[in-house]
Amino acid sequence: MEIREFVTKIENRLVPVRVHGSIEKFHENEGFRSGRHSILYDDFPLDIQFKHRRSKALIVVFHAAKSGDITLPWFSGRGLVGKLNASRLSISDPSLYIDSDLNVGWHAGNCLQPHLQDDLIRIVRRIYEYTGASKLLFLGASAGGFASLLCSYHFKGSTAVVMNPQTSIGEYFQPSVDAYTRIAWKKASLEEIPNHVVHNLLPLYREGTPNKIVYFQNQNDGHHVVKHMTPFLEVVDPNKLTLVKGDWGDGHIAPPKNLLLRHMVDLI
Repeated sequence: MEIREFVTKIENRLVPVRVHGSIEKFHENEGFRSGRHSILYDDFPLDIQFKHRRSKALIVVFHAAKSGDITLPWFSGRGLVGKLNASRLSISDPSLYIDSDLNVGWHAGNCLQPHLQDDLIRIVRRIYEYTGASKLLFLGASAGGFASLLCSYHFKGSTAVVMNPQTSIGEYFQPSVDAYTRIAWKKASLEEIPNHVVHNLLPLYREGTPNKIVYFQNQNDGHHVVKHMTPFLEVVDPNKLTLVKGDWGDGHIAPPKNLLLRHMVDLI
């Protein structure tokens, strides 16, 4: 399949879309236009949005769980990253296309895209090389924080900026985990999905911390403090970690945008 191009409306703006017939076709590109790129796995899409700027930094954004007012594809980070002098690559989790009842997939793949985690690393590497940037940041909250920590691990010297992240999918709320394994993988439990799929970051980071991490955690989000942050702090290299804790409200509340921006400005 040849690369096709058309125009669609996203976030009330007309943007170009380039459709690539496969991951291989995507990597064969010598140049990447700003806009939406749709990469097909046997006609099942992986959608990304790329905004190229003349900058020494590239920020890769993974979104969190989808709420009722979100439409797919979902490209988060435009408002925040748009305030920074950086190129942006936003990635929409393709597993959410499978069924409207599925609202979170951790960018960890599905039965139609079983090697999605590895493919995302390859895509980020290709775009990073294309931009010529010298700084690579990964940005994500909650489920997007999990994907950011995983992807950043594979780029030595990169920085993961995460907000109330999950560090183990299995320690998230059981109904959401069950829905993901049942809908995305057609399996009865997380233990039945392919062994190569990373669903727990602790064994990975126990082997070392090749990247840097800025970890924002709301102290009033008890589940994520106990089940995700505390175990992660036991394995990560403290010299590579900046921990920012705060009182931002009850529950799974992100840090104020001005606080997040202050830290990110220093990183780029």
